[in-house]
Amino acid sequence: MATDGQGRHGAKTRTGCLTCKRRRVKCGLERPSCARCVRAGRTCEGYQLSLVQEGLALPSKATTPPRLSSSSFLLSAFRATQSEWQAYRFYSHRVASILGGAFDTELWQKQMLQVADTEPTVRNGIFAIGNLFKHGHNGASDHASNCICTHCRQALRYYNKSILALSHSLQEPCTSQAAHVALLSCIIFICLEFYRMNDSTGISLVSKGCSMVAEAMQNQPASGRTWINPRLLKVFDRLWLLSSMFGYHLPKPSPNRSLLSPSARVPDFNNIEGARDSLHEILELVQDLRLRVYQAHWNSSSPEDLSMATASLQREQQIALVLLETWQRNLEIVVAQQAMGSFQRSLAHLILRVHYLITKIRASASLDPSEISHKDHLDDFNEIVVTAEEGLTRFPLKDEAASFSFEMSFLAPLYLTVLKCREPTIRRKALELMRLTGAKEGLWHRSEVLCIAARVMELEEGITAFDLEEVLPEAANRWPTLFYDVLAGLNYRKAGKTHVDVVYLTYDATCLQRFRGRGETLVVEE
Repeated sequence: MATDGQGRHGAKTRTGCLTCKRRRVKCGLERPSCARCVRAGRTCEGYQLSLVQEGLALPSKATTPPRLSSSSFLLSAFRATQSEWQAYRFYSHRVASILGGAFDTELWQKQMLQVADTEPTVRNGIFAIGNLFKHGHNGASDHASNCICTHCRQALRYYNKSILALSHSLQEPCTSQAAHVALLSCIIFICLEFYRMNDSTGISLVSKGCSMVAEAMQNQPASGRTWINPRLLKVFDRLWLLSSMFGYHLPKPSPNRSLLSPSARVPDFNNIEGARDSLHEILELVQDLRLRVYQAHWNSSSPEDLSMATASLQREQQIALVLLETWQRNLEIVVAQQAMGSFQRSLAHLILRVHYLITKIRASASLDPSEISHKDHLDDFNEIVVTAEEGLTRFPLKDEAASFSFEMSFLAPLYLTVLKCREPTIRRKALELMRLTGAKEGLWHRSEVLCIAARVMELEEGITAFDLEEVLPEAANRWPTLFYDVLAGLNYRKAGKTHVDVVYLTYDATCLQRFRGRGETLVVEE
């Protein structure tokens, strides 16, 4: 009886997937799952691993290690040493899901592994990440930024190999595939630097990646079809926004959005990723609005000038608030769909909820430098705390996830709650929950923001005070008790300790100089 295609009498295949090999049929070699298996409704078991002995590259020395998993995307046809397969396996089994978090499984668990099959730049980057995360998994006492353990040395070795492979590929003619590989590699490099606490280098790479995206967008074909994968574009949009939160003004990766035009784009999405991307666009608008409010107060020479400047900003504030209301209604519609039943109260849903609430609070209070309007949001602050507690207790962090996540989760909203909510019970609960978050979420360091948040609470509640000898006598008694904003730089190591420079910004409408800043350096407890 004839079977699918050439059946059991087909030509013998040596490079096909494991399913086609067992059935003795010709494989089309498509990845990650071959087309023959897909058409027949079978599970494609992927491709056989090729192993070479450590330090050797002779084909005659190749052997086959045990199959790692029945999951197709964990199997590959490229050649690697035993230690490389171990790093690849560790990334595939554990690290990819951590980096993907609640939203980005497609990027870290599929795209990275698919491209790694054929591109040494991405493949060596995965070897580097796998080795680096083993540092934390094995309980090393030194941080990866200055650790010289075997895993960290191996990680740096493959990091350098990835950089070298990328430099060679950039010398070739630019194609859509080359641009895709370059951006994936840049994301891997950013991840490595963020994990190693080299945040300034990571931000430089974010700037480079944003410039690459912007250049590709400008040089896209006349047909309008861009070379940039939309998913990667969104990643750099988020990295750009993350950097701007720490005061870094980088080139925008995507064209300016028209959220403020009369026909402002209504948040429209039908899945989790779309909801997250839409909310980040609104957050970007609110971030920009708050900056321009600050500039208006700083530059206005008279109350009349200030009134004129803020009047034009009030319309932008209303647009932001309307967009947030629309976003919330659309999310409720998406969640109510039968197919989205599992999304309700999922980790992704809880993260979106706290980010929506903190964005809403910041938008509502954006025109009030005294921050008095935050008193109107006690219910929102309380919901942030309750929602974050549910997320952190129902989905506790394990192993490597407790050390690092590529995307923001609960840490930033809880930190901003401590800074802006002056109700003692709520802000102390938020401070307590911060200790349950990951040690690092992108550029957000738990130990650093815990130190700053606790200091702000002490100063605002009068538990402690600045050294008044360092303040002019006439200014000491007028120092306001509430901070308009708290600006923190990137932490740094000095004399074996971690330090962070902080500026406390205050606003007093009765003074000629409305804004005043007070800086100090805090020692961060590890």
